[in-house]
Amino acid sequence: MKRRGIAVLALVMLVVLVTQFGADAARDVIVIGEIAALTGPTMQQGTQERNGCVLAVEEINAAGGLLGKQVKLVTYDSRDSRQKVFQHIENWSNKTRPAW
Repeated sequence: MKRRGIAVLALVMLVVLVTQFGADAARDVIVIGEIAALTGPTMQQGTQERNGCVLAVEEINAAGGLLGKQVKLVTYDSRDSRQKVFQHIENWSNKTRPAW
């Protein structure tokens, strides 16, 4: 149950980061953050999430981008840890200044 809770939390945080991406007029690229368990017990699911995000970004960029800008995906490994998820969110928001 703990693993499922961490996976759900990581997915929720992914949705938050994707829907609240930091796009402003000065950037040539829209950076979207993703947090997935790429190591640990749920790494298979995390790898599938990562592959899905990579595919989506490739398709978006091939179709001309988002709002006329190319999209860049940045992935953080949660290591199947709730604490790591929150650390990555804090680091992401301090580093990239997302528009939320």
